[in-house]
Amino acid sequence: MWNLDQLKHAVTHMNEYADRETHWVNALEKDLAALGVGLNAHVEYKGRTDADRLVIAYARSGPKWRICVAKNNDMRPWTDWDRLTKVLTFPLLPDLITALTDEAEKFITTYCAAPRSGSSTAGTSAASASTATSPAPAG
Repeated sequence: MWNLDQLKHAVTHMNEYADRETHWVNALEKDLAALGVGLNAHVEYKGRTDADRLVIAYARSGPKWRICVAKNNDMRPWTDWDRLTKVLTFPLLPDLITALTDEAEKFITTYCAAPRSGSSTAGTSAASASTATSPAPAG
């Protein structure tokens, strides 16, 4: 007869670990959605061969922004991948947050730091222009 106690213990530990990771990823996705990040960013996991290459990304998946993994031109939400892929990419989440921060800062520098040409509010700041045209609060 087989003694499955050791296997049961190992599988229980594996599943608990995977469940904790999934909880963290779900919470992070919720936090990123609440922030309204809406920017693409990615980080690569380089395995021993090109076939082992994985990319963890924050990207649109269907109607929602999700933490995704791309492997061999197949990109889907992190939660849809097998346990090994999740375990390999989970440690990259801090790097993904850094990449998102870098993208947000690039966005600010590129699009928000200087007035854009062609603005209809020449000679006034955008803040004063929007304040001047805003209706008075109901009171």
